[in-house]
Amino acid sequence: MNLYLMRHAHALDVGEAGIKRDRDRPLSQKGTGIAREVAQFLSAHGVKLELIATSPLLRARQTADIVAGEFGGIPVETCSGMAPSELPGDMLHWLHHCPFDSVMLVGHMPDLSDLASVLICKQPPAGLAFKKAAVCRIAFDHRPAAGHGTLEWLLPPSLI
Repeated sequence: MNLYLMRHAHALDVGEAGIKRDRDRPLSQKGTGIAREVAQFLSAHGVKLELIATSPLLRARQTADIVAGEFGGIPVETCSGMAPSELPGDMLHWLHHCPFDSVMLVGHMPDLSDLASVLICKQPPAGLAFKKAAVCRIAFDHRPAAGHGTLEWLLPPSLI
């Protein structure tokens, strides 16, 4: 399996544009543009995706929808295990039973860093920093399991 972890793109803050709750923060205009650029770059460089699983928070869902659109409208699934402060074990179980070979998870910091750490070295922290709209690829020879992933790359959007 090739697993892609992506942090949501830049979002408006609570208090801006009448936003009252963190979970309702939409992508900013800047975030929308960067998410699209990252998705176009990934697609142009041979990344193949079969499914995107996303946090239920608006900014992550919007990021996932942009990526899905750039990849021809692949399915986007809301996954409660990608919500902020969820434990990596829930996603490990989900990933282990996922029938697809190329999946993207869209979420938040520090949870993405913790999940990546568990996947590549069994426990956090590996100290991976995901800037907004950054993406990494973790490869597995078989089904994903703790400590069995190989970090192949981590791409901050500033390099695109």
